[in-house]
Amino acid sequence: RPDHDCAIKQQDRGHQHQTVFFGRNGDDEIRVRVRQRPFHLALADTDAFWLDPRDRTARARNKALQLRIARDLGIHVPRTLETNDPAEARAFIEELGRPVIAKMYNDARFDDATVFTNVLSPGDIDALDALRACPMILQEAIDKRAELRVAMAGQRLFAVELGHDTLDPASRVDWRRTGAETIDQWRAVDLPPAFAAKLHRFYDTLGVNYSSADLVHTPDGRMVLLESNVVGESFWIGGHHPLPEALADVLMGTPGARRMEACP
Repeated sequence: RPDHDCAIKQQDRGHQHQTVFFGRNGDDEIRVRVRQRPFHLALADTDAFWLDPRDRTARARNKALQLRIARDLGIHVPRTLETNDPAEARAFIEELGRPVIAKMYNDARFDDATVFTNVLSPGDIDALDALRACPMILQEAIDKRAELRVAMAGQRLFAVELGHDTLDPASRVDWRRTGAETIDQWRAVDLPPAFAAKLHRFYDTLGVNYSSADLVHTPDGRMVLLESNVVGESFWIGGHHPLPEALADVLMGTPGARRMEACP
C-alpha cells in the first residue's frame, strides 16, 4: 500500500473481485506523486475496476471545469476569477463590492498542514502583486445559512448539513478549521429532488464514481456549489448515512451500484 493508494482483492462466494481504490492520507503532495508512479504503472496492466481511474480524477478535480459544468446544468456557483494578474484581480474585487475569498488551485498539503480558504483582508489586497508568482482562485463570499457536504458513491447521494450559526467566527469561512470538533453537529438531510437530479447529471458529466461536493445553503434558499472534491474525505458521514456500504457495493460491482464502469 503506497501512500494514497490501496489495491483491494476480495473473495465473494468463490468469485474474485479486483478493485483499485484511489485514496489519500494527507502526506506531502509532491513526495507522494513521486512514489506513486511505479505503483500506478504496474496496476494499469490489470483489468481491475478503479475507483476512480487516474485520468478521470485528474480531469474531475479541475475546479474551473467543475464550475463550467455546474453553470451549464443550472446549478448556482459563486462569481469566480482565476488569475495571476494583479490588476485583473483588483478590478474583480472592486466590481463585486463585497467580501472576496481566495483558495488554492489544488488540495496540496505541506507538512501535513491544509491551506484553508480565507477572506481577503485589506493587507492581502495591497499585496496582490504576489499573484504573478502564485495564481489563485478568487470568489465572491457567499452568505450562508448552512454548510452542506454531499458524498456521491456510484448512483447514490448522501447529504449532511451544518448550521452556520453553530460555527465559531474563525470557521465560518472554512468549516475545516475546526472540522473534527463539528462532527457531532452535522445532521442528515434530504436534497430537493430537482437539485439532486442536477447533481447526478453533474457527476455523470465528470465521469467518476466517488466524490464529495461542498455546497452552501443560502438564507434565500439557494443551493450554491463551491466545488467537488474527488477522493474527498467523507467517511465521517458514515455516522449519518450508509456511505461505507454504498462504496463497498461500488467496489464489489453490486448490480446498479456503479455510475459507470471504470478501468485504466
